[in-house]
Amino acid sequence: MNIHFVPQEHDLEIYSFSDSSPSSTPISVIHNSDYTRAFPMINELVFFNEADFFSEPLLKKKCEDGILGAAADAFKVPKHQLDMNGSSQTIDGWDSMAHLLFVTNLEEQFKVRFNSKEIMVMNTLADAAQILTSKLS
Repeated sequence: MNIHFVPQEHDLEIYSFSDSSPSSTPISVIHNSDYTRAFPMINELVFFNEADFFSEPLLKKKCEDGILGAAADAFKVPKHQLDMNGSSQTIDGWDSMAHLLFVTNLEEQFKVRFNSKEIMVMNTLADAAQILTSKLS
């Protein structure tokens, strides 16, 4: 059985389907407040089995993808040129104004708020991932 997660305006609808017959009504609905903290970047995901939904590597990958996208936008660097080892010393365009845009991008995308200390110590993309993970757990 496959599971298909489809975000709606206020809910996350969950459908199950086999190779030949998708269900036309959701088997479950998760209200927005229950899933946006954990999955704010969902546009549309397909998980091939139930175990994948709870897979830590999958969640980590989605967070990293979101961080790289936020960084690419803020620092005006193509996303494919970034990795989680990037820092304010190694990424062209990472200046004080771009740093604030990066933080704002993360806050909007992941629906979190960073305090001043967190913003000041976020000097690498890996730091951002660690701080973000602590907020989402």
